[in-house]
Amino acid sequence: MNPARTSFSRLHPLATVVLFGCEVVLAAFSFQPLCALIAFLGAQLCTIQLFDTKHAAKQLVWYAPIIILMAVINPFFSASGSTILYSFGHTQLYVESLLYGATSGLVLVSTLSWLECLFAVVSPLEMLQRSSVRFPGLQLVLSLSVQLMPQLLSDLSTARQIQSANTAARRCDSAARAYRQSNVLGQSRLLSARKTIAQSATTINAVSMSSLEKSMSTFQSIVSRGWGMAGHRSRWNTEVLDAYDTVALLVFVFLSVIAAVCLYMLVQAWQFYPTMPEFQVSFWYLGVVLFTILPAIFVRIDTVLWEQSV
Repeated sequence: MNPARTSFSRLHPLATVVLFGCEVVLAAFSFQPLCALIAFLGAQLCTIQLFDTKHAAKQLVWYAPIIILMAVINPFFSASGSTILYSFGHTQLYVESLLYGATSGLVLVSTLSWLECLFAVVSPLEMLQRSSVRFPGLQLVLSLSVQLMPQLLSDLSTARQIQSANTAARRCDSAARAYRQSNVLGQSRLLSARKTIAQSATTINAVSMSSLEKSMSTFQSIVSRGWGMAGHRSRWNTEVLDAYDTVALLVFVFLSVIAAVCLYMLVQAWQFYPTMPEFQVSFWYLGVVLFTILPAIFVRIDTVLWEQSV
């Protein structure tokens, strides 16, 4: 098994959610070119640990065009800055606008990468299970949606297949009739389009009514089993914070606060318009770098501790 997944599976879910949740939030607010690049590289390092290098390379195939596209498009929507890179006609391409678009793209893809890492170590069902005591209604709605939506899509696909099988002969007859009556071909196409839309609407209506019946029956079965009869739900607490989880949680919170302060100082000292300041080596970058590589450091430390305990 992947050692990174094993390490986070041994850790309490609260500590894992705090770590990767802070990574997601800080990546979303890192609107500074170097900070955005650090968050992106840290997310790719974590992706390599949780999955493999091939998965990270597949991500880059999708993420690189997004970054390039946002960097190219932004100067046309926000033509601001002081350093002209290229001029064509009355349009001028500024370096500041180009760098702002690239930074926005890095922020977007790094946030998506950290979210993927979060759901890789803590599944949505586990998060719903943890929130069942505090938010029972939300947990019920989301769990029913997770169960009923695949059924709805499956029923819709089945209904379309049945409809296409029943109307195959009719389509052949209508096509032959339209070919023979070439003078009214346009009207035949229009009638065929209307018939297709009407059949699709009928199919969607039937599937929606079927899904409504299933949801009502599911709701009645839940109520018959005692849902809502008590003010609070009870459950077995299978996850308890031990000393190892407490130390890890405190370290995660402490380093996340330091990273947030460092990121705030770096973002406040930076501006894109009208002119950008020069890049300078600062001590504040250390906190951001340390927190972005914290998952990798934790996996290494956990592996050593596990080998010593065994």
